[in-house]
Amino acid sequence: MSAIHGDRVMRCFSERPGNAFALLGAAAARSPGGEAIVCGEERSSYAQFSATVEQCAGSLAAAGIGGE
Repeated sequence: MSAIHGDRVMRCFSERPGNAFALLGAAAARSPGGEAIVCGEERSSYAQFSATVEQCAGSLAAAGIGGE
């Protein structure tokens, strides 16, 4: 894999998730207890945030919204 920056081609060796949902899943798997969302005194771990996103995505899919 490589990235083009102007006239330079840089090799990228890191595999990256293909979308934001996969990125969140990878972060939750890597560090489930880590802080993903901080808003004032309220905090959510990656595991909690991922579960909330999955629930929301499931509800949208059940309503016929979304898909690939």
